[in-house]
Amino acid sequence: MAQSRIDIGRLHGGELVAGVASVVLVIGVFLPWFRFGSRATGYFSFSAPALRTWMYLPCVISIGVVGCVVMNAMWRRRRTPLRYWPVLYWTALVGACSVNVVLTVGCFVKKAQGLSWDVGAYLSLVAAAVAVVGAAGGAVAGALAGRHGRHGRHGRVGRVGRVR
Repeated sequence: MAQSRIDIGRLHGGELVAGVASVVLVIGVFLPWFRFGSRATGYFSFSAPALRTWMYLPCVISIGVVGCVVMNAMWRRRRTPLRYWPVLYWTALVGACSVNVVLTVGCFVKKAQGLSWDVGAYLSLVAAAVAVVGAAGGAVAGALAGRHGRHGRHGRVGRVGRVR
């Protein structure tokens, strides 16, 4: 049985950014999001899923994004019978990250009166935005590289000037 290795060099920079930001989003969802109280009574904080159970959905989506990025790093580049596979991959990656942004912004904006935001809210909001920007940037870079091949218009040039 052949071993599969993760080769980060196979990934676009946008994929790496989307994967790392998705991991940060999962961590940020479970950090304290909301805080209430006063100096006299003390402050109490709680995470987003404690108030809004639908905030587990960005965690599941983010784990799926990380799984797709890892699978793409392990996948050997062969000729595939699916002509539109890169288009489907990038569409799914950008779409999943966009759904995470919508859900995170929705939870951020839908704050009950008397509550204030805590560190998890800010971290999750930034991570979701960075993930979608990274995925969209990777999609654009992938589309441009797909037009002329991964190594540009002239291909990869070997030591003796031959195109490999």
